[in-house]
Amino acid sequence: MIYAPDRAFADLVIEEMAIFPNGKHDDLTDSTSQALRYLREMGFALHTDEYGEETANELMHRSRPQAIYPV
Repeated sequence: MIYAPDRAFADLVIEEMAIFPNGKHDDLTDSTSQALRYLREMGFALHTDEYGEETANELMHRSRPQAIYPV
């Protein structure tokens, strides 16, 4: 589900991720997984089902929070 351009560096990333954790290096795998996690947490890389659920949760009625010191 991730787009990889037709470039040499993309092939390096894919190859390293394919042999992870048995490969000699893991720098590209680490940076890619951290970037994908950040994008998901920010809502930019959500699956359609996740986006629909998030939108539904935002539209749900929520009661007002109780005052800490009622008047």
